[in-house]
Amino acid sequence: MEKSFKALAAALIAIVPGAVANAQSPIDACLPLHDALRLSVLNSPSVEAAEAARDRAVADLVDAQSVRRPQLSAFARTQAGDEGLTGAGIENTLGLRASQRIYDFGVSRLDRQAAESLVDARRFSIDSAETSAALDTADAYIGLVEIEARLTITANREAFFRRQFTATEAALELGAATRADLAEIAARLAEASADRLELTFERDRLSTALSSDVGEVVRPCAATDIRPNSDGISSIIDRVDAALQNNSELQVLSAEIDAQDAAVERATRNRLPAIDLVGVASYAYDDRVGQWEYRDRIGIDVSVPLLSGNGLDADRRRAGADLATRRSEREAFRRDLIEAVEVSSRRLLSLEAQLARRQDVVDRQADQFAAAEAEFEAGVRTLPELVEDRLELEAARLQAVTIEFSLARERINLSALTGEFVDGF
Repeated sequence: MEKSFKALAAALIAIVPGAVANAQSPIDACLPLHDALRLSVLNSPSVEAAEAARDRAVADLVDAQSVRRPQLSAFARTQAGDEGLTGAGIENTLGLRASQRIYDFGVSRLDRQAAESLVDARRFSIDSAETSAALDTADAYIGLVEIEARLTITANREAFFRRQFTATEAALELGAATRADLAEIAARLAEASADRLELTFERDRLSTALSSDVGEVVRPCAATDIRPNSDGISSIIDRVDAALQNNSELQVLSAEIDAQDAAVERATRNRLPAIDLVGVASYAYDDRVGQWEYRDRIGIDVSVPLLSGNGLDADRRRAGADLATRRSEREAFRRDLIEAVEVSSRRLLSLEAQLARRQDVVDRQADQFAAAEAEFEAGVRTLPELVEDRLELEAARLQAVTIEFSLARERINLSALTGEFVDGF
């Protein structure tokens, strides 16, 4: 399982490189991304349930394999009744019975195949549960980093309006500002404070979710650059092929279909005989003779179902219907998966282009605000105009942050769809 943790963390660390880069500082008591994923998978109830289902499937496989192995049992029997035409008596018997399945027309082999396929399906289910747990943790982890970035921007806005409020109060006393100007700044300051409180609540909510996932109260390591790396991005066709080959949920459905295929074939043979080699060795006590006698016999048992009230036919129809249902489910999931990968790939390209342009907008808005501040100091620009320029700069920064973190989430979602999280498990 440690190998899966490393593969899982490697995929996300490539997406969020800064989340671990700052974890080396001894001053920061933060939780690195790799450790968050590892603890999340270890503490996930869904992963534990998937492992329990795998253990049950393994037990079913052992049970199916035991049919072709020698069977040995001890027995004790007491019986009373007629012995011949004129006598009656009581007989006590102790002994061993050994049996070995010789031939059953492939029924036991098909049972083993079905059980083996179900074991594979449950193993893929573990991969799927680990991926789901890691995705939830990654979303909370990245969400916290995003909230911190938004809080920084909002705190800067609040600090700006607080300085402007102080300056406007002083200007009002000198007659260089109006009460309307002061009221405008006070309203903007209150709005910034309210936004900060809302973001603080959201940060606490995500922190609670992350702590619940990892099993302890933690905070993520700060990230200075959360933009995903775009080097070596494959084409949409390659991503679709990777998803069809590696997606763990699709592998679960395929393995279940293999199991049901074997079950259908097994149901078509449920009227064929089963042949066992049987040997019995025993000691019997006859009360008429008053002594123990050794008895043994060896033979072949042939069992053939003759009449079942159409129960065997019902088993065949039921197995065929279950197979058709599973094939339908896999085809529906396959179509949804292809669509999701294509949409996610195109959205990823769109977000990358948007991010480049949003960052250009931020740079231009920053230059515009710097010029507006200079004009305001020179008395060329009014205070309301300066406020609007400051709000436009913050809006541009927040939009860039939103695109940046949306891009990170989209890359994570795409890597889960294409099976990168479980690559090498």
